[in-house]
Amino acid sequence: MPNTPLQDKVYLTYLDWFQEAEKDRRWKVHSDIPWEKTTKGNVPEELVSIVETFTGIELILPDYISELLHFYRKCRGSSWFIANWGYEESKHSLALDKWLIDSGSRTDDQLAAYQDQVFHKQYQTHCKSPRQAVVYTMVQELATCISYVKLEKQVKEYEDAALSKLLYFIFRDEMAHYKFNLEVVKIHLEEDREGTIKQLIYEVQNFKMPSTDIIPEWKKRDQIIQSHDVMNQEVFVESIFLPILKALDISKKEWKRFSRELKAALEITSV
Repeated sequence: MPNTPLQDKVYLTYLDWFQEAEKDRRWKVHSDIPWEKTTKGNVPEELVSIVETFTGIELILPDYISELLHFYRKCRGSSWFIANWGYEESKHSLALDKWLIDSGSRTDDQLAAYQDQVFHKQYQTHCKSPRQAVVYTMVQELATCISYVKLEKQVKEYEDAALSKLLYFIFRDEMAHYKFNLEVVKIHLEEDREGTIKQLIYEVQNFKMPSTDIIPEWKKRDQIIQSHDVMNQEVFVESIFLPILKALDISKKEWKRFSRELKAALEITSV
């Protein structure tokens, strides 16, 4: 069966993304981070806890990949992107683990116990279609990127050059992941603007990170994340929701109109 026009556009988008990644963005865990400049005991425990929480989020990688490939298997651009995405996310996990050990913040046994707890549950996506998956992932990737940006600003004053560089590499990758998904959402907007905007409205209004049901002691960890302004409702609106609307050229008028229509449709289907 020949590719659809949408699949062809996604593949061309992937080729551009891959070329940029190979040329300007690839980094190596063991040689591109100044591990010798890791400090011991400088970074406060609450910020260490956030780093540890993020390692747990990265650990859910096998579940993310299997869930997303279920939607994208027949779309070469998206499936090849997921393969690259998985490679980059695995580096994030390796590097974060290494910092926790090298800084003396966690022992090997502590990390192993934490990882066992994370792997005890399996993540299952709420998405039912490729379009829903890419819209949700776009929002989630920008939320992840902004979280790392905010965390990097928090740790900078403690002069751990290894952690700062690591977080810089990660949020740069996460921004690239967001931008790929953003471009694919733009392709969906060309095909079905109303349906895609309504999907975005639903995902924004019901958004939660995929880790909320997986990470041990999530409520306690989330309170720390919010208290340090790494991610909370205000950050979500100002740094994620509004930039996405601008990037997709969706007016507030459109958003309000389609929000009313979606709400009415959901009320009808729930009766």
